[in-house]
Amino acid sequence: MQNVKETYSVENSIRLSKRDFRRLLGISIFQRRERLHSKALLMKIHSAWDQSTPPFFWFGDAWFADKLSPDQTLYCFPSGRIQIDQTDTFIKAMAQHCLDEMLAVQPEGPYMMGGFCFDAWIAYEVAQLLHERGQKTELMLMIECYTLDKKEQRFNGYANHVKKLFTGSIQSRFDYLRLILPWGNKDSQAPNYDIPLEDMSVEDQVNVLTKFAMEEYDRQPTAQPVELIFGSESWHSSYYKLGRFVQNVRAGWFKTAHGDLTTRFIPGDHDSILEEPNVELMANLVQSCVDQKRFELN
Repeated sequence: MQNVKETYSVENSIRLSKRDFRRLLGISIFQRRERLHSKALLMKIHSAWDQSTPPFFWFGDAWFADKLSPDQTLYCFPSGRIQIDQTDTFIKAMAQHCLDEMLAVQPEGPYMMGGFCFDAWIAYEVAQLLHERGQKTELMLMIECYTLDKKEQRFNGYANHVKKLFTGSIQSRFDYLRLILPWGNKDSQAPNYDIPLEDMSVEDQVNVLTKFAMEEYDRQPTAQPVELIFGSESWHSSYYKLGRFVQNVRAGWFKTAHGDLTTRFIPGDHDSILEEPNVELMANLVQSCVDQKRFELN
């Protein structure tokens, strides 16, 4: 029986497998939105009367899309995170498929797009493919998108320890110290990577394979502008809080984004930013980013 690391493998094709496409198509059909055609993943959330500005393409669940202004044409792709095998190859294959459907809607740039967590990587890859075609992405909005390789994650771990040991109340520091000591229970909630993948819960399977995909994702540098949004209490954001003051150009997005890089924060952590009232604040921030680009393009 294979363990998790042995199970983590990729296909050599740049196209979505039939299984992956069927899963994503099922999600798209289930949401009962208007689609380009019966075999399309892309869904239209709403269409503005003014077609002079480019549409906004969202990658991932449309959990806050209906909160955005109806003055902006909005399309949405189903979340790639429903895939158990979240590999580097899947990211690139999904990006190629999304690009094909986007070009059917908007053949020429400039483009505006965004995504949450894992799906933001797919948006990033689409922007890279567009760049290869000589097309410009004016807005690449990435929410809670954690981008660190294995070496950079070790640095991030040290930064987290420093932050928690030297900030906050005396009691919170003491509680954290007890947690990380050898007799602490810091790993009690973490998935056991040595057990077979099929013996894990679906949630743990997704979390573990997302971690592997995150570590193996071959992100290429970009000269296009990148706008990041993090929850202020998210474990994803601690490195970037440090990064706002110490621009470490050798790690994370500071190494990858060679153009304009903007980092913004909203209340909440990785999960609670999807809940009220934080999700309303996020929708307002996303809308303001879109409106700013619309103003600049006009």
